[in-house]
Amino acid sequence: MFPLKNIREHVTKQLETDIKVFYKFIDSSGVIRIEESESNTKRTKQDQDLVLVRLNNIPHKEVWVYENEFYQNKNTNSTLNEQKGAFSSAGSKVEKTVLWHHQNKLYLFLVEMKRTMTYDNFVKIKEKIENSLSTLSIFIAAHDTLPSFLASEIVPVALFCFNEENFDNGYSDRSEPRKLLKTKYVEGDQTQFLMKVEPLTLNRLMIPVLLFANPNTPITNSFEIDFQNILGRVNQLI
Repeated sequence: MFPLKNIREHVTKQLETDIKVFYKFIDSSGVIRIEESESNTKRTKQDQDLVLVRLNNIPHKEVWVYENEFYQNKNTNSTLNEQKGAFSSAGSKVEKTVLWHHQNKLYLFLVEMKRTMTYDNFVKIKEKIENSLSTLSIFIAAHDTLPSFLASEIVPVALFCFNEENFDNGYSDRSEPRKLLKTKYVEGDQTQFLMKVEPLTLNRLMIPVLLFANPNTPITNSFEIDFQNILGRVNQLI
């Protein structure tokens, strides 16, 4: 038996220190690496693939990381390896989520990477965002620290990172993809907009979406994003 009164404290400790699926970010470099899941990099590894995005200048206080792709992590603890299914996403969630509490807002930066951003990929990523938010909201509710921010509000922000954009191909709907994308999912311009999502555990939300294309010429399999750039663009939308 396990005493219910201690469960929140115990779960938080397990998530942060032992399992390392939801933990506080403590790194003087201020850099968070988002890497493509192992299964995808094994399937194909070409120069044009996007396998790494670095978020630079991350604040040093009130930042947590949620490892959506935990099931891909290698661990020397046999029990953790045997029970990875408890946190398995099987590709149904975004790569990683960075949480930041600032001025009564708990920002959830949900990061997804694709080699090519197409209409069909966009629809799949929207589903990953909803799945990730549904799961993450449960982790937040069970956490020992985060629920104490009672005066705060959750602000999800989706970051779509890609090497190429091709909204005119790779879609299954007969309608013109850009028009359908604008009318069905988003309000705004082509690089940043508001998108409607309906995660099971939260209310219907309009969340900021920021598109980040690889700025390197020629295209490489990694690039960097400055955290201040993200904040500046988010502030234009909310």
